[in-house]
Amino acid sequence: MERLTLGKQLSCQMVGAIYKRVVARWTLPDGRSLSCRALAAGPATRWKRYWQQYQMGECA
Repeated sequence: MERLTLGKQLSCQMVGAIYKRVVARWTLPDGRSLSCRALAAGPATRWKRYWQQYQMGECA
């Protein structure tokens, strides 16, 4: 993840809030989803209900 983000300008879009926490969509400069990259690398788990509720999109 560090290799993907270090020194790069990411975009962040708040898409909601749940349990007093912000739900956000982070995008890499080339348009790829940082969420999808985190899922692929292993440090994140997709909760289908919330992924669909906040329209996080599909991972390639």
